[in-house]
Amino acid sequence: MKMIRTLIPILCLLCFLSPVYATEQEPLVIESYANAQKYTFTVSKSQLEKCPDWNDGGDVPFPVGKARTLGFKELHKLLPDADDYDFDTISLERQKSTGKWYYRIQFLKLRGIPPGPVPAFMVVVLFDGTVVDPVVGPMM
Repeated sequence: MKMIRTLIPILCLLCFLSPVYATEQEPLVIESYANAQKYTFTVSKSQLEKCPDWNDGGDVPFPVGKARTLGFKELHKLLPDADDYDFDTISLERQKSTGKWYYRIQFLKLRGIPPGPVPAFMVVVLFDGTVVDPVVGPMM
C-alpha cells in the first residue's frame, strides 16, 4: 500500500508533463513528391519560434520575391528535371501551435509529362530566410 501511495503522485506528475513535452516537440511536416521520391520537409517548433513574428497586417518580415527566388534555387538543387517545372503559387501558411508564418512555394511540372493530372512540387521557406532541406526517400 505504501508503494502505491508513492507511485500515484509520480504517475500524476508524468501524465501532467507529457502533453507539455509533446507540444514542445510538435514539428511542422510537409510532404511533396517527384520522380518516385518523397520529400519530407520538417521544421521543429523551436526553429519556428526563432523566426520573426507577423501579425498578418503590414509588410512580411521576409520579402515574397526573395522567398520565390530561394524556392527556385531549392527546386533546381533537389530535382534533376527542375527545368520542366514552372512557378505556380506562393502562399503564406501559419503553423497553429506557434502562430508563426512561413512560405509554401508550389511549382507545376508542365513539360515532359503524359496527359493527365499535372504534378506539383512544394518547397518551404521560413520567415528568417531559411530554406528547409527535406529528407528524401522512396515513395511508398
